[in-house]
Amino acid sequence: MNEYLAVPGVSGLWAAGDCAAVPDGYETGNFFPPTAQHGLREAIRAAKNIEAAIDGRPLKPFVFTTLGQLATIGRRTGVAMVFGFKFSGLIAWAMWRSIYLMKLPGLAKKLRVIMDWTLDLLFGREIVQMITLHDVQALSDRLARVRGQTKRGSEKQTSLATNVRSP
Repeated sequence: MNEYLAVPGVSGLWAAGDCAAVPDGYETGNFFPPTAQHGLREAIRAAKNIEAAIDGRPLKPFVFTTLGQLATIGRRTGVAMVFGFKFSGLIAWAMWRSIYLMKLPGLAKKLRVIMDWTLDLLFGREIVQMITLHDVQALSDRLARVRGQTKRGSEKQTSLATNVRSP
């Protein structure tokens, strides 16, 4: 792929996202990191370049400077580098959660995540895991099979005991 997000040698083929090897300029020979912040911006540039190619306008290269990187590395622990500043521990974890929440689409989804995180803080993980109707049905089916096997097993034992006692 080239700096315009076009695949060389294949007319009309473009690539963007975290699985695309997008060069960060030919001076360094490196690629942009496969992250969502790059993938989203690559998609916008690819769409604009596709439109430009159709209209016969010149293409523009993908250029972007990483804003930062965040990761959670354990329970209430994280690492972050934002605008060149490094953070770790609870502060980095809180930054990751805040940015994650801001990026979620829709108020309903954000409220669900906030509720899940609040319950996790107060009670631990097991309280927020929900049993669905599908889970209940699967458990009922499994219990029915076990009861059937148990019933057949006890009938076999009764039959064997009767055969042993009979002369």
